[in-house]
Amino acid sequence: MAISLRGRLLRGGAWALTMRIAGGVAYLGANALLARILSPNDLGVYYLAASLVTAIAAVGEFGLGRTASRLIAERIGVGRPDEAARVTRLAVHTGWGTGLVAALLYATLGGWVAIAVFHKPGLALLTPIVAVWIFFMSAQRVQGEAFRGFHDIRFATMFGYTTDGLAPSALLIVLLLVGRSLHVSELRTVTGLSAGAIACSASIAVLLLWRKLSRLPRERSNIPVTSIGRRALIAIGGPIAVTTLTTVIMNNQFDLALLGRFGNPHDMALYGAAVRLTVLVTAPLMIVNAVLPSFIAELHATGQRARLQRVLSASALIAGIPALLVLAALCAGGAPLLRFVFGTYYGAAEPLLILLAISQAVNVLGGSCGTVLLMTGHHIQMMKISLLVSVVSVALGLFAAWKFGPLGLATAAIVRELLGNGLRVAVAHRELGVWTQMPLSLRSLRHAVET
Repeated sequence: MAISLRGRLLRGGAWALTMRIAGGVAYLGANALLARILSPNDLGVYYLAASLVTAIAAVGEFGLGRTASRLIAERIGVGRPDEAARVTRLAVHTGWGTGLVAALLYATLGGWVAIAVFHKPGLALLTPIVAVWIFFMSAQRVQGEAFRGFHDIRFATMFGYTTDGLAPSALLIVLLLVGRSLHVSELRTVTGLSAGAIACSASIAVLLLWRKLSRLPRERSNIPVTSIGRRALIAIGGPIAVTTLTTVIMNNQFDLALLGRFGNPHDMALYGAAVRLTVLVTAPLMIVNAVLPSFIAELHATGQRARLQRVLSASALIAGIPALLVLAALCAGGAPLLRFVFGTYYGAAEPLLILLAISQAVNVLGGSCGTVLLMTGHHIQMMKISLLVSVVSVALGLFAAWKFGPLGLATAAIVRELLGNGLRVAVAHRELGVWTQMPLSLRSLRHAVET
């Protein structure tokens, strides 16, 4: 079992590393093209639209991605591929329905929100396109996590749960290059290309997922498992959906919405560029979390707490050291990197980049605390933490954006991450008896390295 587990972790880690590097490069490449096609004013509105898509797609997904990943992994772990396949189909079909509801709500109210809340007529013109973008983003989030439940890290990372999945970013680069050759520079058209990229990606993902289900082994164990219906799936997904939405509120994407209300498009463009470079800090944790969820569910279900602790300590160390090195590099040379990726104008975002990078380093040093809670059935506790921290984050963010602008908002992000990660780490230890943060003692470091 130990050799098998180590082998699967290493194989999954290799795929996650490869796909994350390729996805991160494609993600930054797509944003570099966007910065050169759109004016700073239009790019700020585009980033606001993308932030709304991220938030509303999290609602549309309704927690079904994480729910499916956990339930599929548990059923595969006990030798019931038939139940894993049934859960997969149910989660994907339900996700299409909830995603459609979210998209239709935005199509109805998006224009009013753009004018009444953000005072951005340009955003109002994008409403139908953003609604389509929301639907396909919701669908892809569910489908990508279904792959993860089957330990298929390659496709789970390619069709990413996050915004920097390889497939949508690569497809967007292709479409943007075609658009640029045709001298396309209109915000509405470029936003349509983004929606088209995620639509193509989600369509490819579902075809590959159905192919995987058709190839599952017919043999199954006699171990009984709870049959999950649509209501039970939604009941589990509901708290996770609240957690996901509040997590969006607690990240830098929501900060762009606050700047959309209190700032101007130029501030949004600078802030959005800085946010996108922080993916370099969070990439190690994203790689780790691309592999761990299904293993956490499996080890917890089989009562292997000591092994789970070793895996968590090792993964936190693997994520933490590179994140700190990247943070140091960004503090030393953030402005040149911003100018290289986005253009000369965006070098002014260096102070924002340093503050946001520090906030994300805090996030990484906490390890996979949130993932542990979600994948071990502690989604209610995770939801309570997220609600509490989101209330503090919104109040602090509103004050910071109104009083101090982008720099105040970036500073508030550090406080937000300290509070959120501190609570998640503490609750994970209380409920499961494991520590998720990067190990600091020599004994913990030795155990992590040995793992």
